[in-house]
Amino acid sequence: MLNLNTFLNYNARNYPHKQAFIQGDNSMTFEELESSVNKVANGLTSMGIMPGDKIALSCPNLFYFPIIYYAILKTGAAIVPLSILLRPNEIALQLTHSESKAFFCFKDTPGLPMGTWGFEGFSQAESCKHFITIPTGSSATQPFENSISYFHLIQGQSDVYECYPTLETDTAVILYTSGTTGDPKGVEISHSAIVWNAQAAFNTFRGTQNDILLTALPLFHSFGQGCNMNCSIIGGMTNILMLKFDPVAALKEMHKHKVTILTAVPTMYWQLVQSGKTEETKAL
Repeated sequence: MLNLNTFLNYNARNYPHKQAFIQGDNSMTFEELESSVNKVANGLTSMGIMPGDKIALSCPNLFYFPIIYYAILKTGAAIVPLSILLRPNEIALQLTHSESKAFFCFKDTPGLPMGTWGFEGFSQAESCKHFITIPTGSSATQPFENSISYFHLIQGQSDVYECYPTLETDTAVILYTSGTTGDPKGVEISHSAIVWNAQAAFNTFRGTQNDILLTALPLFHSFGQGCNMNCSIIGGMTNILMLKFDPVAALKEMHKHKVTILTAVPTMYWQLVQSGKTEETKAL
């Protein structure tokens, strides 16, 4: 058996009260993360999701992303992370091509109708049977017909779930290419590949459990997943999530939480350097 959840379970058991993720004034311990993951996994199982099924996820950098991500893997299903910027026809194509049975989708936000676009794409994908809305707060309402709320999914579910014994060669994640030369291609990534990718990142950082990692990269992208989210779970590190990258806000978060590890693309580093020259950041 090889499943990324083995590392989450280890941290939850041995460091239950350590902060796994922090966002703004909110935090989630490894124990709380494991509990939420298990409730979602039980909800998926009760819905009829089986090992080997594919489940799509469209969600910004919020606690929901790692919760749902690890819950899907725990059931033995494979996760299909979708860019939050996809339009309905692009969503329909990827849901259909991946043969996703269910689709978790975050609600509409100002300037980005993720929920509306997501439901339109879902409605065009005949193979996808379940649309699960991810609201904010504790709202259990579902704005779309024949959809269910994340909170209805986990209502009454146990916080105990035994991880399905996936093989190292089983598909864990399907990532889609940009499609710049044609339709996007779905790339199947095994459990072994995602584990070793995260372990390689941790080794490259020479990480320890005392490190604090800042995630401003999108979690739906392979960079954000492997070098940030999965790396922090494997290494037992605390991960600071940013909803979107803002250089001044990032510098403030780094100062506030004494961040020791940052991964970014060159343009982000350039913006950080330029923002570090302002009077506001010089005072940090």
